[in-house]
Amino acid sequence: MGWIPESEISQNLLESIKKTTIGNITDPIRVPGGLVLFNVENKRHIEKKIDMENELNRLIEVEKEKQLTQFSITYFNLVKNNTIIKSFE
Repeated sequence: MGWIPESEISQNLLESIKKTTIGNITDPIRVPGGLVLFNVENKRHIEKKIDMENELNRLIEVEKEKQLTQFSITYFNLVKNNTIIKSFE
């Protein structure tokens, strides 16, 4: 399968792979489709540098967008509920 980031593996698979030493095969892991075995050929650790200022700004923007969306939905529902349509036939 090649190198797989931890964030892309389910927790039960990750735990089994982590406790398996290099060069060995994991114990059978039960998944919805049956059983899975992994041959752990190597492990590596990559340090990722995070720019805290940029990450904070990104999270602030995400929260602002969530709030604006919520306000828009609330306002739309208010207008919709207070609108009366009269039909003249």
